[in-house]
Amino acid sequence: MTDSYDFMTDVDVVQKPAAKKLGRIWELDFIRGFLILLMLIDHLLMTVDYFYGPEWLRLSHGATNGFTRFYAAAEFYMNHPAREVIHPIVVFTFITLCGLSTGFSRNNMKRACTLALISIGITTATAIADSFVPGMIIRFGIIHLLATCVATWAVIELITRHNKFLNFLLGIALGFVIAGLSIRCAYDLDFQSKVASDAFVFVFTDGTFALSPGDFWPILPYSGMFFFAAAISPYLYCDKKTLCFHRCNAGTCKLLRFSRMAFFGYVLIQNGLFKDFLHEKTTAFTVV
Repeated sequence: MTDSYDFMTDVDVVQKPAAKKLGRIWELDFIRGFLILLMLIDHLLMTVDYFYGPEWLRLSHGATNGFTRFYAAAEFYMNHPAREVIHPIVVFTFITLCGLSTGFSRNNMKRACTLALISIGITTATAIADSFVPGMIIRFGIIHLLATCVATWAVIELITRHNKFLNFLLGIALGFVIAGLSIRCAYDLDFQSKVASDAFVFVFTDGTFALSPGDFWPILPYSGMFFFAAAISPYLYCDKKTLCFHRCNAGTCKLLRFSRMAFFGYVLIQNGLFKDFLHEKTTAFTVV
């Protein structure tokens, strides 16, 4: 802090140093953006395998073209054993990063309300699309799940008055409760059926998936990792600074941060808002 003299007012002026702006945690942006790109590719191939591909194959009349090759690649990917391992790892890592991000939010309740509004928009848009193409509605997708988790964490912060240690205890406890319920649902089908009948958003079954076929991410087990991560975030990033020594290339990090916007667009496009339109266009190209 430096002092100076203002001759216009004849008073001493104290110049305060500019507040130092904290940089973004680039490793979180980088990994989260990379995972979103993987999810976009995964759902694109899934959409081709389940929706477009069979129609392309039928219209090709046995001929081989770019569309049928794309369908073959998508089918190979969806049926490969490696996907059964990689997919859950990507999902849980993404939700873990979202949980870690709560420690950097100034107002998690505001963040939850924003996600809730986006969720309402997604459900409304896909409900309209579902009237034209059945099976497109999203009643509880990934954004709905994150909105629920962030809102729950915001309530915990209000109860504990942002006490870091109490937040840690409640977050870890809630994570273990969700893990325990998830394990019981996996091995006790009667309990699973009871949970599913009480509220479809809690567990994945054929019946609950039918209520949100466009995209469905139930609270059990996915939210567990969110609360574990939210609990340790203030301790892991106590100074709110990157844990890595080397910084990411600025252009790459910026591109990956923008992938979050692409993800919101994907939820609408990939899951039905324009699917009927795209189906008609690709069908025309295939016939030609």
